[in-house]
Amino acid sequence: MMRLLGLVLCCLLITNAKAEDDTVWARTIQNVSSSIVSIRVDAVRSFDTAASSTTQATGFVVDAQRGLILTNRHVVQAGPVVAEALFSNHEEVELKPVYRDPVHDFGFFQYDPKSLKFINPKSLNLRPDRARVGREIRVVGNDAGEQLSILAGTLARLDRPAPDYGRGRYNDFNTFYYQSASGVSGGSSGSPVIDINGDVIALNAGGNRNAASSFFLPLEQVVRALKSLQQNADISRGTLQTTFEYEHYDEARRLGLRPELEAELRKVNHGFGLLIVRYSLPGGPAYGLLQPGDIVIKGWAGKQKPKWIRQFFELEKLLDENVNQTIHLLLERNGAPVEVELQVGDLHDITPNRYISFGESVVHNLSYQQARHLNRPVQGVYVAQPGFVFSTAGVPAGAVILQIDNRDVSNLDEFEQVLDSLSDGKQVSVRFITFQETMRTHVTIMNMDRRWFPMHKCVRNDLKGYWPCEALAQGPIKHLQQPVNVDFVKYKDPRAERLSSSMVYVQFDIPYHVDGVQETHYGGAGLVIDAADGLVLVDRNTVPIAMGDVRIIFAGAVDLPGRVLFVHPLHNFAIVKYDPVLLGNSKIKTAPMRSTRLESGDDVWLVGIKGDQSLLVEQMKVASIDPLEFAIPQVPTFRETNLDVVTLNNAPFTHGGVLTDKNGDVVATWSSFSYGEGSEHKQFEWGVPIEMIQELLDQWRCCKTFKIYSLEVELASLSIAQARKLDMSNEWLEKFQDSDGKRQVLAVSRRVAGSDAHDKLQEGDLLVKVNGKLVRTFRDVERNSQQENATLTIVRSGKEMDVLVKTALLNGRGTDRIIRWNGALLQNPHRALSAQRGIRPEGVYISFVWWGSPASRYQLSALYRITEMDGEKVNNLDEFIKLAQLKQSKTYIQLKVLDLIDREAVITLKQDHIYWPTREVFWDGEGWMSRDL
Repeated sequence: MMRLLGLVLCCLLITNAKAEDDTVWARTIQNVSSSIVSIRVDAVRSFDTAASSTTQATGFVVDAQRGLILTNRHVVQAGPVVAEALFSNHEEVELKPVYRDPVHDFGFFQYDPKSLKFINPKSLNLRPDRARVGREIRVVGNDAGEQLSILAGTLARLDRPAPDYGRGRYNDFNTFYYQSASGVSGGSSGSPVIDINGDVIALNAGGNRNAASSFFLPLEQVVRALKSLQQNADISRGTLQTTFEYEHYDEARRLGLRPELEAELRKVNHGFGLLIVRYSLPGGPAYGLLQPGDIVIKGWAGKQKPKWIRQFFELEKLLDENVNQTIHLLLERNGAPVEVELQVGDLHDITPNRYISFGESVVHNLSYQQARHLNRPVQGVYVAQPGFVFSTAGVPAGAVILQIDNRDVSNLDEFEQVLDSLSDGKQVSVRFITFQETMRTHVTIMNMDRRWFPMHKCVRNDLKGYWPCEALAQGPIKHLQQPVNVDFVKYKDPRAERLSSSMVYVQFDIPYHVDGVQETHYGGAGLVIDAADGLVLVDRNTVPIAMGDVRIIFAGAVDLPGRVLFVHPLHNFAIVKYDPVLLGNSKIKTAPMRSTRLESGDDVWLVGIKGDQSLLVEQMKVASIDPLEFAIPQVPTFRETNLDVVTLNNAPFTHGGVLTDKNGDVVATWSSFSYGEGSEHKQFEWGVPIEMIQELLDQWRCCKTFKIYSLEVELASLSIAQARKLDMSNEWLEKFQDSDGKRQVLAVSRRVAGSDAHDKLQEGDLLVKVNGKLVRTFRDVERNSQQENATLTIVRSGKEMDVLVKTALLNGRGTDRIIRWNGALLQNPHRALSAQRGIRPEGVYISFVWWGSPASRYQLSALYRITEMDGEKVNNLDEFIKLAQLKQSKTYIQLKVLDLIDREAVITLKQDHIYWPTREVFWDGEGWMSRDL
């Protein structure tokens, strides 16, 4: 009985103790919560190991008087960021980054304490000495986006290796990490790890969801850095460009640690192991002096007394106190003592603090972080963001530029000197290495860009809290390309021989995603349709829009610049132009064309361009002539309609080409069509009769311009039987059954919003005449409506009527003006919105949003249309810019937006004119221009 009573009392004591602990923890959490903040961070540029992004994390006040907030380095980031802190009472303050450690995962933001009106946070104490195995802890932070979360755990290990986040990403090294069994997520990065007294004993830095483990950074280096910040002193950081590992005595013994030395070390070493050299970077201060497997025993500087090196912090203290000075290390190497003298480098010197942006690419000096991953000297120019220029050249993110324009570049200054010498459009060679093949040098050709994007050099300024930028040199005046001659390949096939001097390959690179175009780089076959004027016909899967850079390749031997002359607003082809003078005496010929009516079973010859830009010839049979019917794409973009195309049986793969008769006369183009099926993007090849091109050429030769009148309706083809069921009279049905005519009736299936046809026609109307002429095919309708007004004879619900419709004049330039504003790419609504979604062309359409921008932060998404700003109506770009220029940077504005189904929403957005100035790109009648507004 007494034993049972004792057990009951014991359980009661344990329960009471736990209850008391819970009460104390609750009080502790309440005391610290006002000092913990949610941090919203926009990485405005890709830089070093991090891509541009919009994220959130946690931080906590460590100096309330100075407004210092401690968080992770991967939150403060090495590159430019814009950040805000949200306190527990939802007061919001701006943050400026004041320090990020070059190696370890901690950094500091600063806010203005005077900006807080309703909360008085206190400084949380940093107590690295209180970290003990078995200590109960709480991780208090912004876990998974929550304002405040509390995760319990127990410190299980104080000497685990730093977590490995993968090659090419930020990784901490040369430090211990703590480990506990508590699962944390991304938003809790930078959370304080507190004990029951409310003291911070570690900094949360990461986790392993699979193992439900959390990784915490020790605070010794943090405390040292904080003291320097409080004293307005520089934070010295030394380096040997060497990675060390902590190995236990059994491994050290296998590496040659002598038994007598081990016995002595165990008396003075409070741990169970020693620091071992893993590797030193080539070109670094320790390269060739320290060897993998060396065991670090002691270290000293000058005439100091040698001290045991037992932990990472003791070695780092020696390095940090002797930057640019000489130190000595006593090592154990293969069972023998070795003393080495080493020059300590400055860790800040090999941490990039500036970048150059040109052609939308971002480049900077190779960092120590990435040099470790590449195992190469800390020199070269690193591509943080390929942008337009480098992605066009095939240079990926993470590449290291070694040479440009045949000039070595080992740093950003040398790179800038080369850029200053390059004119717009100049083609230069680039040598580089990649993460995938670090030992192989790649060579490519880059087209210099000074037209589409600004060129800046930006340098970090921790006093201002941002990266001020200055414009780079304007560069030399563009030089005219000298004429060159082309020799054409001789072909045995007469059709290939006849067309070899008329077929080219066209490359098209797009700087901005407008009109729903998703890709950036295109290529396909082109056909010279007027050699005298340098006109080349391509499909719209090669040149989808007018805005971009054109290169035309003749016979795989000569590469010339071109420009987009015309993009057909309704059908799948465009016309680009080159300067015939640049081809010297080359015998470029206008392709022979013959308009003929193709039918199923006809023999044709496919002459296509292969991957090596030689010609392929194959005799084929026409399978059928059918109308194209594509589903509405998820993102409104060009979609072919109202067109009959030629289908071939088992056509071989080509990059496009033509269909000819047996003599080599072109009777149709062989064009690639791009279309969407659900979330998938597809492309396929069909033939388009050449008569459509001949009609355009007649316009050009007459008036050097193109005019396309459109009824602004999409038509569907119905069988005679279907038309009969829609109450079409027998009289009309008989007219559509002529033996020579195509036995179909056209019906209105979709109207373009905002057009006259939208107001006067209805879906299901049967179209029988245009301007008094019977229409059986799409071509009949298009040919007979090329004027300002068209009288349409329709049958609606069995009744015949005439309707006068005003056509739309389409110029073939498409979108010729865009605005880059706060990270959103704006344009006037393009035709596809009205044609596919029934949206009237009102407001300003968002075609793209850059990561890390205010638009991204405040969820101003692509596919929205802005219709109001701060209550003022916005009908077009001009009205939008007029209102936007009245707004100051760092101020909130209110936007009313509509989505693709006209659903309204209101978004508040805080402007940033420092990193996201307003910029305009426009066609001035002669070429594309860009400028800041």
